[in-house]
Amino acid sequence: MGVPTDVAKSSRQSLARAWSLAIHEHGSKPDGIIYPSRLNGHTNLAIFDRAVSKLAAVRLVQLIGARGLATVINDLRVSLVDVA
Repeated sequence: MGVPTDVAKSSRQSLARAWSLAIHEHGSKPDGIIYPSRLNGHTNLAIFDRAVSKLAAVRLVQLIGARGLATVINDLRVSLVDVA
């Protein structure tokens, strides 16, 4: 496709947002985008709104009890906040 590496690798998200919009508006109407994480190189999925109804849960688990959650939270330096 000829997508510049800065689209997925830059911490500035303006270029990635512009590409996402262009892909979303493309005539082929893709369901989303598969791209490498700039943080850890793992594969990420961005599912467009028009495709959400095509998704189905395979298994439901409580987030707080999910295996590996603490590792992911620590690696990505994020926090879970109770807003209730």
